[in-house]
Amino acid sequence: MKQPPTYRSLTFLFLLSITSLCAEYELQRAVAQNDLILTTKWLRSGVLINQIDHFGFAAIHYSAFYNHPSLAQLLFAKGADVATQVGVPDGLVKLNIKAPPSLLQYEGFTAQGIAENQGSSGVIVALSGESTCELNPEQFTLELFHSVKNNFPYKLATLLRSKGEFVDLDQYDREGCTLLGYAVQGGLVQMTAILLACGADAKQRLGNPLDSSKKRYTPLLLAQEAFADHVNSPDQFKYDTVIKLLRACGARDASSHTLEAILLDESTKIKENGNFLQIPKKTKRRSRRGVTFG
Repeated sequence: MKQPPTYRSLTFLFLLSITSLCAEYELQRAVAQNDLILTTKWLRSGVLINQIDHFGFAAIHYSAFYNHPSLAQLLFAKGADVATQVGVPDGLVKLNIKAPPSLLQYEGFTAQGIAENQGSSGVIVALSGESTCELNPEQFTLELFHSVKNNFPYKLATLLRSKGEFVDLDQYDREGCTLLGYAVQGGLVQMTAILLACGADAKQRLGNPLDSSKKRYTPLLLAQEAFADHVNSPDQFKYDTVIKLLRACGARDASSHTLEAILLDESTKIKENGNFLQIPKKTKRRSRRGVTFG
C-alpha cells in the first residue's frame, strides 16, 4: 500500500517549485536535494553561502531541516554562519507565496536550533566544531594532513573553518602529495568534497603517495586508476563519486597525447633523495607557499 507523503516531502516539493524559478537560490536547492556534487560545485564557484531565500532560510538551515549532516559539515567548513537566524524577508509577500507551516514555524531559529528540534544529531555534531587558532603554521599543516590521511572529516572541517582563506590547500608533503591527492587515492568522498569546496586545485599534478615510481599524476588520474582497481567491489561507488566531484570542479580527462607527455617528460619527475621525495623545480614556485619539511 502506498504511504501518504510526509510533511517534509511535501515541503521539499514546494521548495523545488519555488527555487526552480529563482536561479540565485541554487545552493539552497542543492542542499535540500542532498546533492553533494552540486553543492560542492556551487560552494567552489563562490556563491553567497549565507544568502537568505524567500522563506528566510539559508543553505545551512536546509541542511538542518532535512537532516543532511554531510552537507552541513561542508557548509560549516566553507564558513557558513551558524548563528544566522531564519527570517522571512519582504520578498515572500511580494511574490504572494504562502510558505508551508513546517518552514515558517522556525522563524528566529538558528541551524543548531532547527537540528535540535528535528532530532538531527548528525547535523548538531557537524556544527559544533571548536576553533584551533592556537596552532602555529607548521602544526596546523601537520594536522591538516593527519586529518585527511586518517579520514577525520569533522577535524578537517574545523581546521579549515578556523583558518579559512589563509590555508594553502595545494602544498606538498614529504611524499610529493597534496591533501586532495590523499583524499582521492583513498576514495574519501567527504574529504574530497570539503577540499574542493574550499578551493583545492583539482588539476594540480602530484606524486602518487602509494607508488613513487609513477612520474606525475593529477587527482583525476589517481581516481580513475583507483576506480579501475576496485571494479565490482564495494568501494567502486566511492571512487565513482570522487571522479564526479573532480569533474564538476573543473578536472578534465587527459588525452592520450597529453597523458603520454606527462609520463615521459623528464622535467616532471619527482627526484628521489633517500626516503625524501623532493618537489621538482618546475613546480617549486607553487610549493613555496606551503610548509617546508626538513
